[in-house]
Amino acid sequence: MGQVPQQPPQVGQVANGYQWNGVQWVPLGPPPQVGQVANGYQWNGVQWIPLGPPQQPAAPAVLVGEILRYAQAVGFTVEQSAHQLTLHRVVAERKSFLSTAKLEYRATISLDDARRTARLTELLKESGSGLTSGGGDDGDFGTPTGFGFQKSTYNSRTDGIAESIEEQAVRFGTKYAPGFPYAEVKGQLGRICAAAGYSFS
Repeated sequence: MGQVPQQPPQVGQVANGYQWNGVQWVPLGPPPQVGQVANGYQWNGVQWIPLGPPQQPAAPAVLVGEILRYAQAVGFTVEQSAHQLTLHRVVAERKSFLSTAKLEYRATISLDDARRTARLTELLKESGSGLTSGGGDDGDFGTPTGFGFQKSTYNSRTDGIAESIEEQAVRFGTKYAPGFPYAEVKGQLGRICAAAGYSFS
């Protein structure tokens, strides 16, 4: 009586360190290491497990680092929190009898890591030291003698809800010589954010 023929191997079948590719037995390479990743799967020591979508990192250190480098190069002081950077510097100053007033520009960048967006809010802030005549009006820290410190603040959002930085500059331009390149600062911040994959508004 003849031998019963054996079933042919299935494609992908492994035996003795070889795998059947449908035509011949091909020697297998070394087994994968635990944690090894290939083609979107990770080997856990028993089987290949599909990997989930990559997690979005927090605000990239590259983005924050670039903003800090730019701020330092153009003379800004930076206040930093988890998802926000505020750049500020004095852009104009005026002196009068017994008083000094300064105009400060602040650019606040709010980062949304999940949406990969960066939102800019610009503000001009006037502060003074010394004596001003009058007192008791809004914005004056009045004293019984009729003199006080005066301080004014204007806020700007890029969505048009409040004055634009250009409108603020015009408002303060009656007292301070214009000339600070607000648009250039905004443009440079926008380019830095775009290079890091963040939309900028």
